[in-house]
Amino acid sequence: MKLSLHSNELEANMFDLIYARAVLEHLPERDRVLDKLIGAVKPHGWLVIGSGDYISFTSIDPSTSHIFERGKRAFLSVLEANGFDSYYGRRIAPALRQKKLANVQMHGFVAEWGGARPGTLVWIYLFERLREKVLAAQLLTTEEMDTFLELVNDPHFTGLAVLGCVAWGQKSSYKGT
Repeated sequence: MKLSLHSNELEANMFDLIYARAVLEHLPERDRVLDKLIGAVKPHGWLVIGSGDYISFTSIDPSTSHIFERGKRAFLSVLEANGFDSYYGRRIAPALRQKKLANVQMHGFVAEWGGARPGTLVWIYLFERLREKVLAAQLLTTEEMDTFLELVNDPHFTGLAVLGCVAWGQKSSYKGT
């Protein structure tokens, strides 16, 4: 069942399991939405949240890391200006604990990207799609942008992707939690 997280209400105690991946980090009202999701989980049911954390998003080659870091920071600034949380991954488990979910745990994973590796085209698409916004905000010069895009399009480029975080917790049977 697909639900709109922007609707006013979710039926309380309706689901045994709710899984949201790569959603909350994009929503400025993420705390309110998290409360809605928790409310919709049945007692003893589970809430699973997946999100990225950009702590690991870097170039593996030290000779290109300065170019990559400058470009990454510019792109993240554009996203963050619209409410994106680049480090939400690390905040999921603490948020679930704060909301009094039980049995909270979190796992993370990192993969390589670049060249012909999986996921590379997604990153290139994102960078190219946000190019004009980054330039309009004067976060990079045209030359810096071209150098960055040339770097990530190089078939020999290797980077580490974002830290993929998945946290889960179980709703208590007590009222109000």
